[in-house]
Amino acid sequence: MAEEPKEETQEQISKTKKRGKKKFLLFLIIGVIIIALAGGVVAFLTSKEKSKEKNKVTHPKKTIIYSMEPVVVNLFDPTGKRYLQVSLALELGSKKSNHSTC
Repeated sequence: MAEEPKEETQEQISKTKKRGKKKFLLFLIIGVIIIALAGGVVAFLTSKEKSKEKNKVTHPKKTIIYSMEPVVVNLFDPTGKRYLQVSLALELGSKKSNHSTC
């Protein structure tokens, strides 16, 4: 008789292990499905935003670039070996500007 109760407890333990494995597999499958759905939603929404951006017509701004002649400056070096040369180019938004011509 002592052996019979041990067998029953071992059967109960094996049943609970099987149930635990089934629950784990169920949660694993549900988790994978949720992750896949979330990825699909994100991909769908980002593709919609990109298509909206493509449909917008952009007109390039007409700008004018005004280049100035290079300026050479001596940096107070008595030998004249150190100097600075600067070249500037200004980008203007339109032909109208507030500068006077010489």
